Amino acid sequence: MEVIIFQRSKDIFIKFNHEIKSQYLISFISLGLVLFYNLSFFENVSKHYLVTASNMPFYFSLGLLLFAIHCLVMLLFDFPFIFKLVVIPVIMVSSTAAYVMDSFHYMIDYQVFQIILEADFKEAMEFINIYMLLYVSLLGVLPSLLLFKTKIVCMNWKNKIKFGLFIFVLLGGNIGLMGKEYASFFRNHKPVRYFTNPITYIYSMIKFTKIQFKNRNIEFSKIALDAKRSETNDLEKKKLVILVIGETARAHNFSLNGYKRDTNPLLSQRTDIVSLRDAYSCGTETSKSLPCMLSKFNRKDFTRHRGKYFENVLDVLKRMNVRVQWRDNDSGCKGLCDRVEYLDLNLADIKPHCKNKDCFDEVLLYKLQEFIDEQETDTIIVLHKKGNHGPAYFKRYPKKFEKFTPTCLTERLQDCETKYIVNAYDNIIHYTDFFLNSLIEKLKMNEEKFDPMMIYVSDHGESLGEGGVYLHAMPYWIAPKVQKHIPFIFWGGEYFKEKIDQLRLRENETFSHDNLFHTLIGLFNVQTKEYNKSLDLLK
Repeated sequence: MEVIIFQRSKDIFIKFNHEIKSQYLISFISLGLVLFYNLSFFENVSKHYLVTASNMPFYFSLGLLLFAIHCLVMLLFDFPFIFKLVVIPVIMVSSTAAYVMDSFHYMIDYQVFQIILEADFKEAMEFINIYMLLYVSLLGVLPSLLLFKTKIVCMNWKNKIKFGLFIFVLLGGNIGLMGKEYASFFRNHKPVRYFTNPITYIYSMIKFTKIQFKNRNIEFSKIALDAKRSETNDLEKKKLVILVIGETARAHNFSLNGYKRDTNPLLSQRTDIVSLRDAYSCGTETSKSLPCMLSKFNRKDFTRHRGKYFENVLDVLKRMNVRVQWRDNDSGCKGLCDRVEYLDLNLADIKPHCKNKDCFDEVLLYKLQEFIDEQETDTIIVLHKKGNHGPAYFKRYPKKFEKFTPTCLTERLQDCETKYIVNAYDNIIHYTDFFLNSLIEKLKMNEEKFDPMMIYVSDHGESLGEGGVYLHAMPYWIAPKVQKHIPFIFWGGEYFKEKIDQLRLRENETFSHDNLFHTLIGLFNVQTKEYNKSLDLLK
């Protein structure tokens, strides 16, 4: 490469005069992808195959396998103007993917693209730091600029065929020599393949696009059209149900469930609540779990298009003349509240609960009593908490609730000791304890007019560094238990005392999000074929 540097005044200009044959460029880029963008892949391989002299041939063979695949794919785009148009975006995205996988051991499957589409600006900004900028600069921007400035001499068809045959021979010989090892490795350690970069995210992007294209013309479906409510006496009190949906809270860290730390000092003193200790989420990330938990479909039958194109339990209750309000302090309701009353408090500026339009969950209680006072009918209020949303756990609770110290004070979790991450996370559970207890006391003040109940459930759990894994959203079938095991807490006023006492006898049984739809339908005495009494936790 000829680099000409010349200076004019204080400005320095760099001009690249370089020409390279595409077969060499393809080989060089493929080698770079193997060596610098697939560190997480080889790290995960090392968990099953120790890095020893005897295993070096297998590691070399894996590198050769990825190299050959990259070469064959890029060969398809070896045409003037097309090569750069395709490869430069791949390099840029691959640099970001490398950062995410190397930093959080995060698998990039098709669900990640749904999360990206639904993420708000504040969530996205929490992942941006100096380390990410270094990854993107060194592995993305710099090689992309060099490629952009380079003149590529594409192969003619004869040379394309020769190069392709050479790579196929290389690939075939490699597989032939290591076929048995590959068969054993990928059969017994399937999750490892999710860390190949860029192969996995490109495949996942294609799969996500196909799903979106397939569902584009689906008509919206109403459910429970046969629904009707049992007659009630006009003298009976109206029901007031507050459903608190926690974000990213895991059952393991609740002292109510046996956690060694006292993260629930207030709730633990109550005798009028029940915590279901063995409850599980529908998914491992909000965009799936949130629609699923209020859907008529159980986890095995639920799909994203069913969540998007079918009514949920809130629609049914609204049609039964129940007042429905959704209050949000997270990233939206994922379509659940599109047809009911919605109050977005996520970007509020309400003192003292908010600072720089970033609010603690107490903002959800703002003027809540005034709203309750206005109601003359059965009412359900959904409070969607920001809860334990990572990676900035230290931002999720007021300073006075910092019970466990020292804490991790950065979004780059891998830079903190695990115990400091857990301290910050547990402080949020401590804050949630205060939040729920305050809400219960508020509901008790309304028993003269209403028969109140509170239900608290999280959308999914979280990994805090166990096994080197952080955050959540791993594929459900391989996700660790902590990403699926969720808190599920009930409180009821005097009217519901017997039901709460009965449920307490079952607190160690296994439950899930599948129970929520039917429990809410039963709470408001709605009769429909969609209702399954055996899944109603209060029957």
